[in-house]
Amino acid sequence: MESLEEFDEVVYEPDEAFVESTNVHAFMREHDIDDHEELIERSTTEVEWFWDELPEYLGIEWYDDYDTVRDDADGPQFTDWYPGGELNVAHNTVDRHAARGSERRNEAACIWEGEGGEVRNVTYHELKRTSDRVAGYLESVGVEPGDTVALYMPMVPEVISILYGCFKLGAVAVPIFSGFGVDATATRIEDPEADVLFTADGFYRRGDQVTLKDPADEAIAEAGHDVTDVVVYRRFEESDPPMTDGRDGFWSETVGAADDDFDTRAMDAADESMLLYSSGTTGRPKGIVHTHAGAQMQAAKEVYFGFDLKVSDRFFWVSDIGWMMGPWTLIGVHTFGGTMVMYEGAPDHPEPDRFWKLIDRHDVTQFGISPTAIRALRKQGDEWVEGHDLSSLRLLGSTGEPWDPESWMWFYEEVGGGETPIINISGGTEIFGCFLMPLPGQPLKPCTLGGPGLGMDVDVVDETGVSVREDNERGYLVARDSCPSMTKSLWSGDDRYLHEYWSSFETPPMWDHGDWAQKDDD
Repeated sequence: MESLEEFDEVVYEPDEAFVESTNVHAFMREHDIDDHEELIERSTTEVEWFWDELPEYLGIEWYDDYDTVRDDADGPQFTDWYPGGELNVAHNTVDRHAARGSERRNEAACIWEGEGGEVRNVTYHELKRTSDRVAGYLESVGVEPGDTVALYMPMVPEVISILYGCFKLGAVAVPIFSGFGVDATATRIEDPEADVLFTADGFYRRGDQVTLKDPADEAIAEAGHDVTDVVVYRRFEESDPPMTDGRDGFWSETVGAADDDFDTRAMDAADESMLLYSSGTTGRPKGIVHTHAGAQMQAAKEVYFGFDLKVSDRFFWVSDIGWMMGPWTLIGVHTFGGTMVMYEGAPDHPEPDRFWKLIDRHDVTQFGISPTAIRALRKQGDEWVEGHDLSSLRLLGSTGEPWDPESWMWFYEEVGGGETPIINISGGTEIFGCFLMPLPGQPLKPCTLGGPGLGMDVDVVDETGVSVREDNERGYLVARDSCPSMTKSLWSGDDRYLHEYWSSFETPPMWDHGDWAQKDDD
């Protein structure tokens, strides 16, 4: 890892008008907080205050209000957040925006672009109807709250309805990366004992048809678990995927035939919403358990404050439903009635300016991508960016790995025009969000991550658990307190959970994130 001293110069200084226009600035004004540093300090040292303020401030709706913000009787390893509260992510992301009289009812929840250039606009009203059909279908085949439903799907709008349909019923959604092979998919079907699998005949990649149904069938066979129902979405106009009688049904005949009016269930704050898998350093992948309240609060907080989402924004993050950033984007953007942009296919097909054309065509306002993808696009040359109007962009985002300074500067100058901040974030599937992220009104140095995310009590410590003291000294990234979205143990049980995250620093207990970190005087 390169030293932070090698790129220690501030290159982005926001102007006063931009700072005062941000959502986080409005929150600071309401709470008489003078600057970003004071907000970060208060939110990370007064964690209960911050997470108690957020639900009402962000407009999160509850069926029953919570009794207290948290119960730490079993320690930070097993904090019970918002006990007594009842809510449902699907109510906050789709139902209320689709309600009669809502200004967002007939606005786009999703703008989808296929690799072949076709475009679909899905309104909140349409999204609710399809999500209701998914929930109704699942209930009709015997799925109950707490049962697991796997999603091995391409990036098409229907995947949003499947996720929200699971939430509506109280089923636990298990998203699986569409690029996984048979073995990885089988593990993610077997471990949670998924009752239902949603898949497709396939998807397009670099102009070719890539099949999903064949590997899905092989994965079910390898898992050795009795998946009772498989729903197959037809992505191709003409396809004849293998179908198993009594188990498989096409989307049009199953979900399409279900009723489009489903009463969303009130779920306890601690009820499971998603099971996301992260690769462990050894052994089987870790089944990370997220709750309705945790996923709701963290994604909403980060998209609203970190990426300054406005209701008119069009938010595009390059991801797959099987990675954390897929559901994170959906929940965060849809909580506020925004529009998310979804793309199926390769970033450089048919030519290296595919993303720049998409941003121009759809007036994208926030664009998130990995450093690896930017490095690849940078190698194609500046000429592929030139000629496209990217002035709609207000913020850029990145995550997944460290930056190199040259690629960061290229992204900032060529894509962002030298005036659009890059919100570089770092966290993980285990917390459904970020431990580290800058705020949009803060000055930025290339490649760095700013500081702690709001409400995230994180630190950099040495091997004894003591905070590092020297500027740019390297240490372990830890959390000294829990947060609502921290995994509710692991699907395989508490023993592995405690060993993976809480065994390195036990007195006092600290979450060991497994990452190195450095911090400077800023």
